[in-house]
Amino acid sequence: VYQSKRRVTNSEATSMGQKLGKVAFLEIAEPFSNLPKRAILGIWQVFNNIADGFGVRGDELEEICIDLKDELNISRVSMQEKIHTIFTCFDTDENGLID
Repeated sequence: VYQSKRRVTNSEATSMGQKLGKVAFLEIAEPFSNLPKRAILGIWQVFNNIADGFGVRGDELEEICIDLKDELNISRVSMQEKIHTIFTCFDTDENGLID
């Protein structure tokens, strides 16, 4: 491992890091933006069991994400609406797949 002996000046130290500010989320993505690790691991496991192609269909996304309703503390119907809306947002070429 190489370690530089050169010291970083104050002007260099203050010029490092994030320069453009925080990322902006689409409003529909906001509920999904700060999920705990256990929720991410849960949907990752379901994703790996369901997704078998190069894209994800709407019904597959619903099956992957539906259990997040408990994490988000919303009804099943409300969760289905959120999933449909986010699917429409991500399906930019309108081919019925998030790819």
